[in-house]
Amino acid sequence: MSGTAPREVANLHGHEAALASFSRAWNAGRLHHAWLISGAPGIGKATLAYQLARIVLAGDDPEAASRRIAAGTHPDLLVVERTATGARGPEDRQKRLRQEIVIDDAAAVGSFLHRTAAMGGWRVVIVDGLDQANRSAANSLLRLIEEPPAQALFLLTASAPGRVLPTLRSRCRSLRLAALDDATMLAALADLLPDRDDADRRALATLARGAPGRAVLLAADDGLALSRLATEVLEASPRPSGAWSYEVVDSVLRRENGFSTFIDLLSESISAKLRASEVMQHRDDTAPRRPILRDPQLWAETCSQLVRLRAETEALNLDHRQSLLTGLDFLSRVGLLGRP
Repeated sequence: MSGTAPREVANLHGHEAALASFSRAWNAGRLHHAWLISGAPGIGKATLAYQLARIVLAGDDPEAASRRIAAGTHPDLLVVERTATGARGPEDRQKRLRQEIVIDDAAAVGSFLHRTAAMGGWRVVIVDGLDQANRSAANSLLRLIEEPPAQALFLLTASAPGRVLPTLRSRCRSLRLAALDDATMLAALADLLPDRDDADRRALATLARGAPGRAVLLAADDGLALSRLATEVLEASPRPSGAWSYEVVDSVLRRENGFSTFIDLLSESISAKLRASEVMQHRDDTAPRRPILRDPQLWAETCSQLVRLRAETEALNLDHRQSLLTGLDFLSRVGLLGRP
């Protein structure tokens, strides 16, 4: 396998039902022109979109078409995503993602579809993150989808399909992707993370909860160490010293994407506590129980506060160090550190 970017992934793990639904329509010559692929972040939406593009753009030489798609050089494939470089920008973790897909991206789609297919067949547009399109871009894409040219295919992905314009959503066939089961997830990670040992892959699979793309990002961001740190934070002394807070922040920010990864893992740790507490409350056997959270509402509000903190920090380009200190201070002030 040459890489872990969705366009480079050679083997699709899971999502057999979605692939079969599309393949039946393609083989029967009744392919709908717009498909909305939805599911959790990292679950494989973009990977599936590229696999579907390979089917449609295979032509007389499927291997050559696949290589071009993997390299990002196929002339009849346009990819729109929130990269800093626009519609055809290369995936580059160093680049800061824009907050949304904008009207210029939609205009690029229109220009692309007005050209004749270079290979004489279909033209395919992948919009990765349709739910992140602003209203102007969404309306422009809607007009293109309402009156598509011949042999034009739209493959649209959305982690939050409810944010997609209802009129746009109604023009699409829907493919909803579920989390991978444990065995499929481990098989995917064996392909995507061949240099990691089985124990690491299992731990990453647990953290990623059926989303292989999420596991790959966690691996790149030292997610296992940050997960342990998140657990240590929640088990810390109820009134930690200022020096402790600075040590935590320094440890987080040594990682390139430490801020967002740590806040996500801390939020997920709190969510896991809430889920475990609810399960224990509804058990009616007499088996020993782990402590039930004393104030689940406070834990839930804290989780929401952390999610908002991350969103505001990234949207407003706030200082990561100060935001982390604010979050740790909040956990201490509401009295959640070191308590069930």
